[in-house]
Amino acid sequence: MAEAKAIMQAADIVIDQILCGMYGNVSIEAMPWANPSSAI
Repeated sequence: MAEAKAIMQAADIVIDQILCGMYGNVSIEAMPWANPSSAI
């Protein structure tokens, strides 16, 4: 989990799960670091 947080903090943009039914979970986790995020 700590590794995933570090990757999201270093990312310029976060794209959420594209072909899965659980939209928004990764985007919500990326929001505290002010990363633009998208759920397609």
